[in-house]
Amino acid sequence: MSRPKNAIPGYKFHKPSGQAVMRVTLPGGLRKSVYLGVFGSPESKAEYARRVQALGTSIPTAVTAPSVTDLTVAELLVQFLEHADRHYRGADGKPTSSIWAFKLVAKPMKELFAYLPVGEFGPNALKSLRARTVELGWCRKTVNAAVTSVRTIFKWGVSEELVPAELLARLASVAGLQRGRSEAPDPEPVAPVTDAHMQAVIPLVPRGVRGLILFQRFTGARPGEAVVLRMKDINTSGATWMYTPAAHKNTWRGKRRTIAIGPRGKQLLEEFATADPNAPVFPTGEGTAYTVSGYRQAIERACLKAKIEVWSPNQLRHTFATEARRLFGLEGAQVALGHSKADTTQIYAERDNTLSAKVASQIG
Repeated sequence: MSRPKNAIPGYKFHKPSGQAVMRVTLPGGLRKSVYLGVFGSPESKAEYARRVQALGTSIPTAVTAPSVTDLTVAELLVQFLEHADRHYRGADGKPTSSIWAFKLVAKPMKELFAYLPVGEFGPNALKSLRARTVELGWCRKTVNAAVTSVRTIFKWGVSEELVPAELLARLASVAGLQRGRSEAPDPEPVAPVTDAHMQAVIPLVPRGVRGLILFQRFTGARPGEAVVLRMKDINTSGATWMYTPAAHKNTWRGKRRTIAIGPRGKQLLEEFATADPNAPVFPTGEGTAYTVSGYRQAIERACLKAKIEVWSPNQLRHTFATEARRLFGLEGAQVALGHSKADTTQIYAERDNTLSAKVASQIG
């Protein structure tokens, strides 16, 4: 026999969040979880009594008509992800990695707290979410990034008047996991790829991928900076050429990125130079630019053919950094890799370009 729609729902314990919960029946027969606050607290029991009393005549307005105080986490996520899909895009219109980071954390958030009112998503709920990501096997860095993503979601909610402003300060009280003090694993740091492993792959990849590999090895460019290289973006007037990507990782911060190209890099570009300055220098067989994922997959396939440990394009950047630091110290590696601060003065920028050119002239 089915349960009557107006039966009094029980006061239950929701283990993942530590909250009290009751299940109510909405018009049309759908069931919905209503979270009441910390289980066993006077506040949660008072809220339970209030809602049960309201159920005597009709479903409470707070259950059927979301407002700033009772909008659910799932509803907030839907609105935020629509915003993120528009906002987090590069100059070329392609989605950035931030979108995938938000979507990654959205899944366990919905799993645990889909029907929780946003006003009740406090520090305990964030800690429960953090614990769930550890259970899923996420590494410590990814777990901490997920916590930051959650705060970003709620900060946006405050700006849209969907989330109580005071909630942000409470969520900020949840600290990130520290190395060695949690069950979240710390992956091994990204290691440089050896020149021997690089040379083993080069004969097994398409021409454009060969160019990308060597360009990264000679310049320390990021994979995303290498795949979008156009001749029009290179200043060839000096002894050391300078490549200024139209868009890069920190474009949104207003930072300018200049990559110095030394003798070996110049020789490579002379081999791959295109008649059309707008065409990709290292194209696919169809003449289009590689995506970073396509570039990475080509290397992975070649590693398997060569029967060596699989390495990624980012490791080429580490190889360049290791050599730059050995020859020129930490500062030389920083300027060559584009790790200068956002508020660097013009004097420092000139010094950085000079030092970057010196690095490139000897190892690039």
